Amino acid sequence: MGREIVTIKDVEERKLRTYQGGLASKPEGAPQTEEVDKYANRLMKYIPAEIVGAYIAIDVLFRANESVGTLFHWIAFTVLALATPVYLFRIQKVRKKLQLGVSTVAFAVWVAALPGPFGTLEIYSAFAAAVVLILYTTLAALIEA
Repeated sequence: MGREIVTIKDVEERKLRTYQGGLASKPEGAPQTEEVDKYANRLMKYIPAEIVGAYIAIDVLFRANESVGTLFHWIAFTVLALATPVYLFRIQKVRKKLQLGVSTVAFAVWVAALPGPFGTLEIYSAFAAAVVLILYTTLAALIEA
């Protein structure tokens, strides 16, 4: 299973190109199956678990070392937020801009729920962040990139 979302349109385009003789084999990173991704698969593909996991590990280190200031939390968040679409594009071969965007926002939503650097903001609410996390995670998978 590739990381890029597979829609009905993708499957139809591949069939058409194959029928027209345009492709003898699947391009690198193309899904090995011609099945359209259902809700659960889209949910897993939209959440950049590797990047969220990296942030959680960094956050644990920061919390263990009280001398680390908020600036380092913001730097870690920014670097990983910028790395999310790059990682998905270069390593996971995701080419759909919408999916890259949804996944990058998903990373920010997950960090906000931790609360990470967002917890230092005066307007931050852990309750609101948790609600946003639940809603975003549930609704984002309805999007077919």
